[in-house]
Amino acid sequence: MKTSLKLLIITVSLQFILSLIAVIVFSSEFKNKIVFESGKMISIKQPLKTFKAISISGSVTVHWKKSDSAFVDLSLDSIFKKDIVLTVQNETLNIKAPNVFRKKKMVFVLYSPDIMEIQLNEGAVLLADDTLKGNLLKMKINNGADAKIKFNGQFADIFSDNGSSLILVGSALNASIKSMNGSNVKMDHFELFNGNFVAESGSSVDVLVKDSLTVHALSGSKVNIYGNPKVKKIKTDISSSVE
Repeated sequence: MKTSLKLLIITVSLQFILSLIAVIVFSSEFKNKIVFESGKMISIKQPLKTFKAISISGSVTVHWKKSDSAFVDLSLDSIFKKDIVLTVQNETLNIKAPNVFRKKKMVFVLYSPDIMEIQLNEGAVLLADDTLKGNLLKMKINNGADAKIKFNGQFADIFSDNGSSLILVGSALNASIKSMNGSNVKMDHFELFNGNFVAESGSSVDVLVKDSLTVHALSGSKVNIYGNPKVKKIKTDISSSVE
């Protein structure tokens, strides 16, 4: 009896110590990610090399505007200047920002000709203030990233994963859309003639289709269809819905 009581006391003590260590480690990591503003705002206007694609990662909201030349117009707290990294490699503009736990005072405007390939990651946000025009729009959105895009073209190829969100407006002849792991794609104000849509693992897709579509909705996902398309090829399971 005494031995069992001692073992119980030792076990509880070890669990308490491990929990305390975990709290200390998390607190240290949390503090490392907090960035305090200086209160001094600066403005930066920087020309860029020509690029056809963009990749954005980190806690930053970028507004895109159409222009004949490529440059950024940036207003931010001076303490964040060193944390925003812009590079152009292989005709891709890479924008990297830190992941922090507080809202930053920042206005980031990107000017360029049309962009046809977009990749967003780690909470990045892209807002297209003007309309992208071209044959193909290819987008990959991951890890809580968000985007609102205007596009008029031939084909839209969209992949959204891990809690990301996309609102797409405009028009296209064809589209291939895949929404995974709690992501959301809204295209109910996007005029589309033909589309292939996949929603899996608690994701949702809202689509407006005029002609034909194929739909796979699996693992608690939902696809809402607007526009009364002529042909429907639908695959779903008991936990998902297509309406």
